[in-house]
Amino acid sequence: MLPFAAGIRFGKQMPTNWVMKQIAFPPPRADFRPQPSFLHMNKLQPPRISFRNQARIRRTCMVAGVDPASIGLPSVEETNAFIVALQSQPHSGYPTPEDVPEKKIHKNMSAMPETIARWEQDQEKALKSTKPTLPF
Repeated sequence: MLPFAAGIRFGKQMPTNWVMKQIAFPPPRADFRPQPSFLHMNKLQPPRISFRNQARIRRTCMVAGVDPASIGLPSVEETNAFIVALQSQPHSGYPTPEDVPEKKIHKNMSAMPETIARWEQDQEKALKSTKPTLPF
């Protein structure tokens, strides 16, 4: 049993041992905050301790009468700002508007009738070359 947890009333469900351990022996402050990615420039990695678990730890701190900032948890406003920053990052698989070559697409579409006519001629040549020259 943790020393500060004596005589504290919790809700219907007692916090897990992991949550209590995070309060008794706080991890480094960096574990609660998003970290810059080394693989992708200007991108953030989610924190080591998820936002959901941070909320569980914060709730338990409030019930236990411990200041969440004293164990290194960011404020609720700071956490919400982190969440918005992570959600606003572009996904790696989707092209950005700068990546779409509009001029090239327009040029290719304007030349499409000639391309189709050339393809049909090639198909006819290929069909004629496969026909036998003998009548039987």
